[in-house]
Amino acid sequence: MVLLKYYDRNARSFLQYLKKTQKKLQEEPIHQLRVHIKKMRAILKLIEISSQGEFKKKRHFNLFSRFFNYAGNLREIQVNHMIIKKFRNNDISVFEKHLAHHEKQASKKLHKAVVEFDTGQFEKLNSQIRSVVAGMEEKKIISQSEKFISGEIKKIKKLMSKLSNPGDLHKIRIRLKSISAILRLLETYQPDNKWSKLKKEIKPLGLLIGEWHDQQVLADTMKQFINRSHEKNHEIENVKKVVKQIDRENKRIVKQVGQKLNVVFSAQ
Repeated sequence: MVLLKYYDRNARSFLQYLKKTQKKLQEEPIHQLRVHIKKMRAILKLIEISSQGEFKKKRHFNLFSRFFNYAGNLREIQVNHMIIKKFRNNDISVFEKHLAHHEKQASKKLHKAVVEFDTGQFEKLNSQIRSVVAGMEEKKIISQSEKFISGEIKKIKKLMSKLSNPGDLHKIRIRLKSISAILRLLETYQPDNKWSKLKKEIKPLGLLIGEWHDQQVLADTMKQFINRSHEKNHEIENVKKVVKQIDRENKRIVKQVGQKLNVVFSAQ
């Protein structure tokens, strides 16, 4: 069963990166943990739809949610550190110290959550998935996959008129990731399918929105830092300058995203 192999492959990769993270908190394993959870979430949504209520994704989602969120918090701080390098011409060491402090706190929370992750419960839930998927017809899985993709595209089209709202643009990014995960599944059933062109087009689009997202997170973090800071010195002013630079850059990216979205989804 292709669907089961696809899910199991992601589940095994998830457990491998989980073990690495339990030993040591490193950027790439943390990133890959979140990547594989996102893929599994998309597959679990598809299985729930295809099983007609026999399978419920909620228990899996609940199992992931705690350390997925902690991993996200730490990942955002790590990405903030990387992006800041672009603005080293400004003295923002006071903000960098602030980030370092929060990174230590986020690392402790994530490590605790990772160590406490119930792998036994995860395997138990996966056994239930195997039982449910074993009874599914491949034709139905393919048709439900296509229906899932079409549904996500409709949701993206509704959000395309609200690109100025960061929350809605982030929702588009999430839906693009879900589409990508299911397109990879469809490719294993039908290497040359009607969605092949879409798969190629949404990858650079996802990367562009990802660039916007990472810079937006940094700008939002800096704004919170400025609002809470009691200091009034040149370093705070430098942080404000960086925020303005990011805001200008992100306006340019949002315009590009809008153009690319129209090109990719106008024909869908």
